[in-house]
Amino acid sequence: RSGWLLAIDGLGLCPDCAPTARFLLNQAVVASKAVDRARTIETQLRSLDMFEQACVALKPYEDRAIPTLTSGPSHLVEQISRWKSAFAAEEVGKLSALAREKMRSGSTPASKLGSYSSAIGKLTKLSLDFPCVTEFDDGRTALVKELGLARFELALQRAQTEIAKGKASKAGDIVIEAA
Repeated sequence: RSGWLLAIDGLGLCPDCAPTARFLLNQAVVASKAVDRARTIETQLRSLDMFEQACVALKPYEDRAIPTLTSGPSHLVEQISRWKSAFAAEEVGKLSALAREKMRSGSTPASKLGSYSSAIGKLTKLSLDFPCVTEFDDGRTALVKELGLARFELALQRAQTEIAKGKASKAGDIVIEAA
């Protein structure tokens, strides 16, 4: 709008637009702070989603050269995608390392394999909750392969134990079942 009776604020916003812009700016700031304070991957990604939505809503202001955020909203939307990937990759790394450590230190086959199952379950849930973050699917696929190899390795150890007891037939059955 324009006209000599139209009042605008210091940012160039009319009284009708200013509250919406301030709300969106506040939403972006609150969401970005929530990302920093988040303690779980789910909270980090949800906060990033909220931050991204606020930045997308602020884009029309940026297009009209109305100052909004220190970094432009369109730049932040691109950056948010990279942050999501980085947070997801970090979480996949943590879950994978924990599963591998428990495989090495577990005392029973169930405890050795249980951490893999737990990590795969968590990655499955994360990939369903955040389908745009592909790192969860990739991590889950890698862990499923590792779990299969770990199961086969444990079966071979059981088969070797049976061979040592003189039960070659039972050892063969264990290997066949594992394959």
